Amino acid sequence: MYINEIYMGHGTYGVEAASRHYFNKRARDLSLPEATMLAGLIRGPEWYSPRANWERAQARQAWVLDRMATEGYISDQEATQAKAMEIALSREPRAAISGELLRSHIRSSLEQHMPNGSALAAIAGLRIFTTLALPLGLVSQPLATSCGLELKTEAGKGQDCFARKCGPGLRQQLGAISYGW
Repeated sequence: MYINEIYMGHGTYGVEAASRHYFNKRARDLSLPEATMLAGLIRGPEWYSPRANWERAQARQAWVLDRMATEGYISDQEATQAKAMEIALSREPRAAISGELLRSHIRSSLEQHMPNGSALAAIAGLRIFTTLALPLGLVSQPLATSCGLELKTEAGKGQDCFARKCGPGLRQQLGAISYGW
């Protein structure tokens, strides 16, 4: 269960989500170079992210391949071939569209207020309800603003989000443009 819940960088949790984020394919369809690139993320998801620092990510991938060869999971020749193969990252998806920014914020908040909160939530089946209206978050910025939604920037936080008033003193977040909780 851990490998499907571990943080893999850029708001993704689990190998399947990371596979789709970085390579736009299912985990079972990854090549050896792609799979080892993801395996390298576990030690430091943002530090070894191929989106953040390609050279560092490649060096970590090479370490993973060498370690696999040393442990006998692959041959030295397979490791050398995998290091030489090109890897194509998918275009970086907008986290705003998927609601990952809000999910990431909720997980962080849960961890701050409850030790091992994310794991406890998964084991106990805790369900958290939010005001995120994902179908409305799928619209583009021009369409959203033309529908009366406002793009609000919170000073000092770097957070741009679409929101609408949904009652006295209540706002519903519909999707974020950039991260900065």
